[in-house]
Amino acid sequence: MDVVQFIRHFQPKGTNVTQPPMDSQFAYQPNYQQPTPPRRPTSVTVISIIGIVLGILGLLCVGANVVLTVIGKSFAPGGGPAPKLPPEAQTAAVVLGVVGMILWALLLVGSIGALLLKRWGRSLMIGVSIADLIYGVAKLAVSFIVIAPATVEMMNQQPQTGQTAQVQSMIKPIMYGTLAVYWLISLVFPIATLIVMRRKNVVDAFQSDSPTTPM
Repeated sequence: MDVVQFIRHFQPKGTNVTQPPMDSQFAYQPNYQQPTPPRRPTSVTVISIIGIVLGILGLLCVGANVVLTVIGKSFAPGGGPAPKLPPEAQTAAVVLGVVGMILWALLLVGSIGALLLKRWGRSLMIGVSIADLIYGVAKLAVSFIVIAPATVEMMNQQPQTGQTAQVQSMIKPIMYGTLAVYWLISLVFPIATLIVMRRKNVVDAFQSDSPTTPM
């Protein structure tokens, strides 16, 4: 028995008691649940963390290499100055290094955005992956045509003994083989990124920029 019925039970006949209006804040409302934030797919978490690590390491390594190429000084084992690469090879190495640093920086930013399920993060990672594939082909071509031959020629200018000549004869195939293997390895991450970021569940997870819930 509610309050109104209780009053009506004891009120004199003919007296009309109406139920007072209910405050809107106490009015009945259906159960309302806050929309759950999108769950971050595990593949996005993994690829983003790898991208962050690679971005940091790439910036450090490539940056140090560019600095050493521009201002560094090397010396031969005898104490004299070591032979330097020709100007065109040095320029090519610096340009490739600067472009590489830009790509590593963009990868780092995009990976952080993707980890937060930001749509721009996914778009940036896709763009960087495509650019990295193109950059890898260009870098391999420049290395084979310009940098590697100049490096081999520079090493051949070193004073040779019997053992040194044998080692130097192996430098060229080792260098070219290393460049080819490195290029093949460098294809793995951008291709994996493109595959992951184009999956339907990943695309759906990036439809909202709301806070994320890890899966």
